[in-house]
Amino acid sequence: MPAYFVVELEITNQEAMEPYRAAVPATIAQYGGRFLTRGGATELIEGGPE
Repeated sequence: MPAYFVVELEITNQEAMEPYRAAVPATIAQYGGRFLTRGGATELIEGGPE
């Protein structure tokens, strides 16, 4: 069953984020997941963040 996980966040401590960022791809792959897109600027087209 497909599932999509969408996150938009502001990283305030880049140094603390690095170990997490390095581990994420292997964790996703372990469960057969894959990135459809990753990184870059986002633009809200309609609605709100809630």
